[in-house]
Amino acid sequence: MALRTLAFCTIALAMPVLASVAYEVTMKIDEALSRKLEDSPGGEPLGVVITLERPEDLAPLMSKGIKPDLVYQNIPAFSAILPPDQIREISRLPQVKSIELDSKAHTLTRP
Repeated sequence: MALRTLAFCTIALAMPVLASVAYEVTMKIDEALSRKLEDSPGGEPLGVVITLERPEDLAPLMSKGIKPDLVYQNIPAFSAILPPDQIREISRLPQVKSIELDSKAHTLTRP
């Protein structure tokens, strides 16, 4: 009985930690990308923009086989086309700050 109570208490104490890790990973992936990932769980690669904590964090990702299409100069970020499984995998890495669905940028023109 005491062992079962101890196991329950250990699990109960660990739950908030596990929930916060899941929340942090979810928060790294923006809402539009999250919807796309739900629609194609193992499907076609998606264009994404990945923001890193520091510019030097790119090298470890490249060693994992990630090939950037474009590396931004003013912010620690890059764009790439990645399969959904790889997007989810890198969202768990501490050096990844956020992952967004890549989209066309539009500029405003003056009349």
